[in-house]
Amino acid sequence: MTTIERQKWERVRARGHARYILRSFLFWGVPMWATQVFGIFLYDAIMHKSYVAPFQIWSPAWDFVFDVVLWTFGFGYVMGESIWQKHERDFHKDDHVA
Repeated sequence: MTTIERQKWERVRARGHARYILRSFLFWGVPMWATQVFGIFLYDAIMHKSYVAPFQIWSPAWDFVFDVVLWTFGFGYVMGESIWQKHERDFHKDDHVA
């Protein structure tokens, strides 16, 4: 971790873990959700096929809610937490050097 990266990470750490995770919902979860939901429509439009709904577990409304929760919160949290842990490891690994 370079000195500039270390200083940036110290500023992020000062704002807190919870804020970092909430931001990861927006930066990782929402784009992944949009890709999963609207990518199907875009692909079918590009291929000039009519949209055929995939297998649905519940009603379309519950499937939509499930996708929002899974991708936005699930994927957003997993990505945010894994990146936080990686930066923390790098920060503490270089702690004895700085």
